[in-house]
Parts: sequence; structure tokens; C-alpha cells
Amino acid sequence: MHHLLDNYGDRAVRPVNDTSDTINVQARLLISQIILFDEPLQQLIFHGWLKLVWNDVYLQWEPNQWGNITNVSVFTKDIWKPDITFYENVDEKWESIKDIEASVTSDGTVTWFTPTILQVFCKVKVRYFPFDYQRCNITMASWRYDKSRLDIVAFDDDDAKQNVYDDNGVWTLLDTNMSTTDKYYECCDHPYALLIVEITMKRNPGFYIYNIIAPCMLLSIMTVFVFRVPPESGEKISLGMTNVLALTLYQQLIAANMPPLGDEMPVIEVYFLSMIIMGCISVMTTVVILRVYHYPATQAIPTWLQYVICPKSKRNKSKIQDILTASKRVSLWAVAPQPEGEKVSSRKENHRDGHVMSDYQTVSEWRRVAFLLDKLVFVVLSLSLVVVFLYVLVEYLLYLQTLDK
Repeated sequence: MHHLLDNYGDRAVRPVNDTSDTINVQARLLISQIILFDEPLQQLIFHGWLKLVWNDVYLQWEPNQWGNITNVSVFTKDIWKPDITFYENVDEKWESIKDIEASVTSDGTVTWFTPTILQVFCKVKVRYFPFDYQRCNITMASWRYDKSRLDIVAFDDDDAKQNVYDDNGVWTLLDTNMSTTDKYYECCDHPYALLIVEITMKRNPGFYIYNIIAPCMLLSIMTVFVFRVPPESGEKISLGMTNVLALTLYQQLIAANMPPLGDEMPVIEVYFLSMIIMGCISVMTTVVILRVYHYPATQAIPTWLQYVICPKSKRNKSKIQDILTASKRVSLWAVAPQPEGEKVSSRKENHRDGHVMSDYQTVSEWRRVAFLLDKLVFVVLSLSLVVVFLYVLVEYLLYLQTLDK
């Protein structure tokens, strides 16, 4: 080792016999654990196993001259190392890579295995949250050398295809695909070789289904059934407001796990927004219905409203008038002629009874209007709720069907 390192030369110079030669670097990155996927910041932090292999002509020797030693270990800080950079890195401290010794064989092949923790940018697609799949691209390339001086290729052996992923319960790693491409920049005549690692992950939606989606569906149904609560109970508005506040709280919980909305609107946000709108409409219409239910008897119901909403009210009113007239006739035949003073008192009582019956009739008509409004809004909101449910269900089913294909 002392012989090799003493004669190594400048570590900043590529280890080639001719400056026009290209160093071929083989690379692979295995994902062993997803530490954190910060969706609001769109950043993925994961632990991986990095492997780089290249040939260094300055680290060659004849085994028979050195006791048939064919393999030695050397720290990478003592030799030239390819400046592989992760383009999507967002860690302020750059890549966290452990400086483990590299293995060197007598023909100059350097193999470097090292664990690494990376924090990279990953654009999150939130359209089908929480039944979504996420794809993150990690680009590995030399920052200094173009393809004419350093070419990076992906391993395509069993070592590169092994599965070392440890499931964290939230994300399931479905696939890791590596591909190479060339990228031209305006600064340089030659392209840069890029190795792109594509990570495909699937979210486990169980937590969101049991703790957010299912309770919200029940709250949505309760929002509609506010209109089956009798107005005289005095609990319609409080129940409606409680549902709206609960839906808003769940909507905020979902929003906290999402990045700011960009190109697409999440289906679940459409659902929550629709439910909150329905909840607000429920509260507002409940206020109107209660106002109608408690309308004063001094305000007669308009004629057009009688015919539009309760056309039977006119017939009911005529029936009541017939009953009153019949009762008066019976009293005339059944009771003997009364003195003049008693007749005046009787007329006053009949006039008061007529007033009471008229007030009762008016109140009954307003309450009938309130009950009919209750039924009408219940039917309209029920149909709206079914439409929203079907929209969300169809969107998710079509998405899952597309993934299967």
C-alpha cells in the first residue's frame, strides 16, 4: 500500500494513461429505507446503498511480486474518486456519504460500497391522494467531467436487482429502475452522461381510510339528515354547525399532508369542498326554515305561496270556515233566545274565537310551508351527496384500473 500510494501522484488528475481516454464508472443505488417523505416540502429522505466501480491505472501491481496479494483496501480520500453528484439533492450539507475504504484489485479495479443518506427533491402528485403512487427521479452524474472523459453506466446484474428495502408501514417500494441518458449543456461541446434512478412507491391508504375518509362520509350523511330533525326540537342549527366545523377540521388535516396545489386538484379536496359547501347550504336553509316555522300569525301567507307550495291550504281553510258556521247554526237552534246584552257578549266571543281560529290557521300554514321546505332540501341535498360520492368513486376506480393496465 505504501508503494502504491507513494507513487500515486496528484489525486485531482484522472488516473488514465492517455488524457483522451475515458473512465467508465459503473454505478448502482439500492433503496434500503424511506426515512421521511415530506409532501408539503416535496422532499424525500431515504437511506441507500451506493456502489461505484472504476479502473485506476495508478493502482495496478503484479501479485507475484508482492506475495500474491490480489486485493487491498484503501481510503477514497487517498486516491482519485469520481465526483458523482446527485442533481436533486436539497440537503444543505450535501450528500451524507460514509467514507468507507474501497476495495482495489491488482488490475486496478476499484470497488466502493458505501451507505448513504440522501435528501432529494421529489415532485408530488396529489390528484388521487391517498390511493396514489409516487415516482421520484434521482439523477447521478459527474459535475466536472463530460462523457468524453467520464462515462457512467448502470449495473445490470443480480446485485443491482436485489431487494434490501425495509417497509416502513406508510410507503411500499414497488420498483427501482436505472437508465442512462446524455444531456447537452450550452457550456460544453460534449454531453454529460446521466444515470437516472426512478423510484416507484405506493402509499398504504389504511390510516386515511379509517381515520379520515370513513368519519367524513358519516358526517356528510348527517349533514343531510339535519332536515329530518323536527324544527321544534331546537337542535337543527347546532347539529348543522357541528358538522360543518368537523368537516373543516378534517379538510385541514388532509391539507396539512399535501403540498400547495399546483397543476392538479386532488379528488379528495373536491369531495371535502363539496361537503363543506353542502354543510353551509344546510345551515343557511335551516335558518330560513326555522324563520318560516316561527313566522308570526299576524303575517298571512301569500296567496301564490299557498298555491305553489301547499295548494290544499285554501280547501283546508274553507273546511274550517264551514265547521265554524255549522257550530254557530247549532248554537242558534239549541239555545233559547238570549237577552240583548248577552247577544252582544256572544258576538264578541264569536269574533274572538274567529280570530283565534284564523291565527291558528295562519300558523299552521307557515309550519306546513316549513315542513315542505325541509323535505325539498332533504331530497336535493341527498341527490347532491350521491352525485359527489359517485364522482369520487368513479375517479378512483378509473385511476386504479389505469394502473393495473
